[in-house]
Amino acid sequence: MANNVKVFLELIADSSRWTAGMKQGANAISGFARKAKTEIASIRNAFGSLKSKLASMGLSIGAGALLWQSARLDKSLTQIGQTAGATGREVQTLRKDLFRLGSESGQSVDSLKEGFNVLVQSGLSMKESKATLEGVNTAMAVTGADAKTLAGGLTVAATAFQFDLAKPGQALDLLDKMTVAGRLGNAELENLADIFARVGVNAASAGMNFNSTLAFVEGLSQIERNPERLATLADSTLRVFTNLNYMAGAQRATGVQFFDAKGQRRDAMAVLEDIRKKYKTLTTDKQQAAFVQAAFGKTDLDTIKGLRTLLTGGSLDKVRQYFREIGQAGGTLKRDMAEATSNLVDQAGRLKSALREAADGFAAPIKNVLTDLIKWSMDSREKGGLDLTGKDMIVGGVTAVAGTALIARYGGKLLEMIFGKGKKLPGSPLDILKGKAGLAASIAEGKAIQAATGVTPV
Repeated sequence: MANNVKVFLELIADSSRWTAGMKQGANAISGFARKAKTEIASIRNAFGSLKSKLASMGLSIGAGALLWQSARLDKSLTQIGQTAGATGREVQTLRKDLFRLGSESGQSVDSLKEGFNVLVQSGLSMKESKATLEGVNTAMAVTGADAKTLAGGLTVAATAFQFDLAKPGQALDLLDKMTVAGRLGNAELENLADIFARVGVNAASAGMNFNSTLAFVEGLSQIERNPERLATLADSTLRVFTNLNYMAGAQRATGVQFFDAKGQRRDAMAVLEDIRKKYKTLTTDKQQAAFVQAAFGKTDLDTIKGLRTLLTGGSLDKVRQYFREIGQAGGTLKRDMAEATSNLVDQAGRLKSALREAADGFAAPIKNVLTDLIKWSMDSREKGGLDLTGKDMIVGGVTAVAGTALIARYGGKLLEMIFGKGKKLPGSPLDILKGKAGLAASIAEGKAIQAATGVTPV
């Protein structure tokens, strides 16, 4: 067995040496060698033509890069599947969905994958995450926001306001409202997703719903444009509703109740409106300053700043207006999708996703055979491997890609000629490799080898 393997590894390493050796043997083997050499040349020519065509479009695909890109996607999707407790079939379906979404919107498959990972890491199931990603994909295409940021904002919203993201259209509905809110105020969609992660839970505790929270944040954005400072300002302003000491002081000074007769929280906007009515009855700056000091003097400076903004001028009216418009936001992203993606950047992105999906399929059989070949070569003999060291492989001149290409093209036929026709090695890694080779040959004839035979053997 060891001698056969050594011969096999040496033969696949160098097509020219292999051809010369075969010519000295039986006529059948010699004919096979000539056929292999001819087909490899034709495959390389075909691949070169494909590369030329892609290059004329400003694209470049290398065989090694394709395999490595596909392998990295394998690893990351496997990790995501393990986090979600998903089956292998579910992970494969996710792979197809990522390519489909990228081809529809022009968004990066890797970016979509990272967004999906955020959803899974937050505790959503595969079903919930996939439903949510559909909405995220549309929002990315229309607004340019990042998938990870949108995913994070949605998961916070779902937790704070008890939304079921597995419900069809739920994520898109929330993103519609966030998009409209971003257009109304100075905090854009990508900013809102981050801000929501800061204020969502406290807003819900203050008695606000999703729509009023968005309107509240955008109202404050009129005086604070910086997203980080806006998040701090909004969170601090909400403390008058979440800090019991702040709340008690405000109730005593204003006479406005924060809870109804049954002990339930009143709507935060209604509470602020009642406080503003009393504030407006004061006619001098001194009276108004004393009112604010008595009601909110023990709060922090950002809380006072936010509340004074909402009590003066038309800020609270603006929040009310935003609230109404956000409530009518349904369908915004779908309506804007076609126009938003009618540009070279997004259309090129769609093409890139489609080409990458094709290349991923071409690479799969070669990649699978190569994985088994490396594992078999390096595993210990106790595990059924060859226990080869790096030095062994360098001295032997092993070029895995070239050998894998031959296996993928000729499958079991090549191995039978090297190891002997009809020879059975039940349960050995060789049997597994032959099975993989047969699969590769049937699936990838003329395709997988396109992605693997542009490498010259050493």
